[in-house]
Amino acid sequence: MNPVSGSTLSLDQMLAGLGPALFSSIRTPFGIFDRDRRIVWINKSMAFVHRCDQEQAIGKRCYEALKGCEIACKECFLVEAITSGRTQVLEMGMEVPGSGRRWGEVQAYPVRDGDKKVSAVIIIVFETTASRQALQRQKNYTELLEQQLRSKESRSGQVDPGSTDVLLNAKLSRRESDVLRLVTEGYTNVQIAEVLNISSHTVKSHVNSLFNGSDVLSYSCHTSVLIPTHTGKGSTRPPGERESMV
Repeated sequence: MNPVSGSTLSLDQMLAGLGPALFSSIRTPFGIFDRDRRIVWINKSMAFVHRCDQEQAIGKRCYEALKGCEIACKECFLVEAITSGRTQVLEMGMEVPGSGRRWGEVQAYPVRDGDKKVSAVIIIVFETTASRQALQRQKNYTELLEQQLRSKESRSGQVDPGSTDVLLNAKLSRRESDVLRLVTEGYTNVQIAEVLNISSHTVKSHVNSLFNGSDVLSYSCHTSVLIPTHTGKGSTRPPGERESMV
């Protein structure tokens, strides 16, 4: 690579010096593996997650140092990245010391040599535990809400002083039920309008009616809805409400 005009160092030379410091500064689990699945280098985060010694892991095959196995994994995304030459992305979960079960999106990037053959694979892991837990809470809330919407029994409004949830008695039209279901699934006003083939202004009107206590004009569906309330430590707003209340 030709040096930059006015500079006595090429980019390759600068990267050669910055490489170790650059890799070490990456906080998320990161590693470089060769074609034989041997560890060229891993950072402290990768070593910590897999409970292995960073220095002693170098030179060992991934399944030996990171998994503690003598036999290679039957399905290995590292091998897939090497053989296909394509980036591999998957979500994995594992027990992390002191943190319990954590989830992360593993991304494997093939690195090609001068002959355009895959000579190594760079792996970096981005934690997805929080987003996964949020999606599960949203799923649980949606399932609960759908059960409430399917209920044919009428319930009077009641408040449990020891709970942050208020069971509200609401009369919803079929359209409002559809809007409410999509709101809890995280859809925005525009997306709901596209799904239901109505205007975003109409969607906003339905949302305001549902969450601001306005009168409901149609009474074709009578149901009880469980809506989290606000607390002194912040809002327990249902998933998707922030995006929809535009």
